Amino acid sequence: MKVIVYIFILIILPIAAGCRTTVPRQEENQNPEHPIEIDEQKPQIETREGKKEDEQSDPSQKTIVDNRPDSRGRPVRTRFYGNELWRERALVDGAEITRISIIGNATIEHEGVLIVSPKIVIDAGTIGRCEGGVRIIDRKNGLNIYAESARYDRSAQKVELTGNPYMIVQKEGKKPVLISSVRMMRDLQESVSILDQDVRAYNEGWFLFGSQAQYIDRDDVFKIDQNPVVLGKDQFLTGNSLVYYPSLKKIILTGEVVQYAYGGGLDLAPRNDRSERPTLENYARSGGRRQNPETAAEEKPAEPLVSIISSDSLEYDFSKEEPVTELKGSVVLSRGGLKMVTEYLMAIGKDYHLIHTDRGIDMIDRERNVHVVSGTMDYNRSTQNLRLENSPRMDFMKKGTDEINAVLTGTVIERNFNSGETQARGNVTIERDNYKATGEMATYHENEDLIVMEGAPSLKQGNGTVECEKILIYPDKNRVLLVNRIRGYVLE
Repeated sequence: MKVIVYIFILIILPIAAGCRTTVPRQEENQNPEHPIEIDEQKPQIETREGKKEDEQSDPSQKTIVDNRPDSRGRPVRTRFYGNELWRERALVDGAEITRISIIGNATIEHEGVLIVSPKIVIDAGTIGRCEGGVRIIDRKNGLNIYAESARYDRSAQKVELTGNPYMIVQKEGKKPVLISSVRMMRDLQESVSILDQDVRAYNEGWFLFGSQAQYIDRDDVFKIDQNPVVLGKDQFLTGNSLVYYPSLKKIILTGEVVQYAYGGGLDLAPRNDRSERPTLENYARSGGRRQNPETAAEEKPAEPLVSIISSDSLEYDFSKEEPVTELKGSVVLSRGGLKMVTEYLMAIGKDYHLIHTDRGIDMIDRERNVHVVSGTMDYNRSTQNLRLENSPRMDFMKKGTDEINAVLTGTVIERNFNSGETQARGNVTIERDNYKATGEMATYHENEDLIVMEGAPSLKQGNGTVECEKILIYPDKNRVLLVNRIRGYVLE
């Protein structure tokens, strides 16, 4: 059968194309796995034994080996082969060129990368058109690209793909990355994919969108340089540019970064307190202990709020069981009536259940009428506990205004949002316009708007000082109650 095909090609092709086609005899190539290479500028048709099925070949295929350098003089080794291979003369833009048509399992092997299509037409041994669907197989980089059609440029070492192109990146031991766009260009020399228009990527539960992007194989990095959009579970992120490392499981956004998160971040929803506020006298008689009624009406939990976070950059690392988010530069977090400003914020967990900063914070909580300033902050969402260190200060503001009723300072200030209590320890001071109270510990009961100061507390007003066992302060009412073992004097 092979002899008949060879005779048919030798007779028909010169008549149809007006040129001579040379087919080396099988016995001239003693090693079928290495087709004869030629140094001429024109590629030559030759026979060879077929490869395995997964290498896109069969025993009846013919091969063209072309070792000419590319347009920059770089050495390039290519093979063209398929079930049927035809050579003819054609007129393109007024110039006569040699056209090679490969039909059936048509394959271009470019430096180990396979370009497979039902039909490939190659003009002048340089420009190839893939029709009827195309697949690029790059086993070295774990990458497959699919499209309806493609244009192969051997001299530039590039492939332009159109018609719903998409690629799948599958690194060993990693989940696949799916990337699509309207147009795609593959740089075979640099192992880079350039994506244009309506770029979409999906990996590990994240959706990434942009107008233009590129994927660089050697670094396993996906880049969007203009206005990327990232969608994850219950959150939306955007910025000026994005870098995504699939293997490292890391997303970096830079430039005017904004994150919208639903139900995450600082969960500072008001505590549903079911106790009635005690009178000043009853609270004093109880020794500063809160009294809760035995029964209370049930209340529905508050709906999760939306957190809005802006910063100069955001880095999200989800390589471990607990993902880590770092925000740097002009960080602003807004959530309901809360606003926090800092230069650095680190959050651990998908729900930001641990938040830390040691670059200083300035936070205003309008729902509780407090203003907090501190050098260091740690927040545990699981226990609803906020810890402030490094010169912490809490200003109690008059409701609905920025007017300060009292200022609380201490070595450490902790706030628990479950109990609605704030506690300051170590050199605690509470200052108002007309007095200053000091002690070792002070506890602010949010729902009663009451501060209980303990640990050798003293109250200084003018030139007088009074010491006692406890000091009870109502910031909103501007009232102070001294409890037990009162001693000292007050000068009007």
